[in-house]
Amino acid sequence: MLKSVGFDDSLIERIRYELDFRSMGDSPAMEIYSQICDWLRKRFPEERASLKGDCRAFIGSNGAGKTAALCKALSSDIFINGMEPTVMKIDSDVPNPSDGLEAFCEIMGAPLYRSMEEIEEYSANRPIYVDMPGLNIGNPESIANCKKNLDAIGADERVIVVNAAYETELIAEAMEAGDRMGATHVVFTHLDETRHAGKLWKFALSSGIQPLFFCYGANPAGDYTMDPFSYLLEKTFPEGRSLVAAKSRKRAPAKNESIKMEAASA
Repeated sequence: MLKSVGFDDSLIERIRYELDFRSMGDSPAMEIYSQICDWLRKRFPEERASLKGDCRAFIGSNGAGKTAALCKALSSDIFINGMEPTVMKIDSDVPNPSDGLEAFCEIMGAPLYRSMEEIEEYSANRPIYVDMPGLNIGNPESIANCKKNLDAIGADERVIVVNAAYETELIAEAMEAGDRMGATHVVFTHLDETRHAGKLWKFALSSGIQPLFFCYGANPAGDYTMDPFSYLLEKTFPEGRSLVAAKSRKRAPAKNESIKMEAASA
C-alpha cells in the first residue's frame, strides 16, 4: 500500500517496525491510513519553518525553480509579514540573468542589487534575499564554490531548492549537496508535475534540512503552501483531503494560519 504511493523502502520498514500492522489487519483502510498519519505527524517538525536570518540565500540547480521560490518567499514577507526586504542577484562562474526577477522586484517595490557593497543596511525585519546562480549538483567544485560565495556574503539562512519531479536519486543528491553547503531549509518545487509525492516523506522526515514550503505552480506570488505536512498527506493518500481535515480538527491553529493551502486547485 505504501509502496504504491511512493514511500521509500527504508521508511516503510520503519513504519512496519514501529506500528503493529498485525493488530490492524481487519481495520478499515481509513483507520490504517489515520494511524500511519499519526506516526508521520510525530516525526514531522512540530513548528512550521520560517526564515529568521538577515541574509537568506536561495540555491539550486538550473531548472529547479529557485528564483520562482525566492519570489514567493519575498511576496509572503511583503504582503503577510509587512517586511521591507532587499534582493541581491549575484554571479559566480555562471552568468545569472536578472530580467524576470528585476521586473518582479519593481512591481513589489523591493530594490534589486548586484553586490553586498551596494546595500547600506539590512536586518531580520529588512532581510536580504539572495538569488544565487545555478549550480551543478553533481560537480564537487561547483558546490565548493557556491559554499565559498555563501560564506563570503554571510548567508545565515540557506535554502536549497529542489525539483520534486526529479527521480528520488537526484533529489537525494540535491539534498546532500545542500547539506554540504550548510542549507537550513528546503523548498520543493514542481509538485504539480510530481506523480508520487509520497517519495518526499523520506526527505522531510530524515533530513536535518527542514521543509520551508512547497511550490505547485509558476505564479511568483502564489501557487505555494506553507503547510508541507498537510500538502503531503493530501497528495499521498487516496483519501488525503479527509485525513487533512481530520488532523486539522485535532490541532490548534498555527501561526499564519490565514495562509490557506491551495493544493485543491493544483
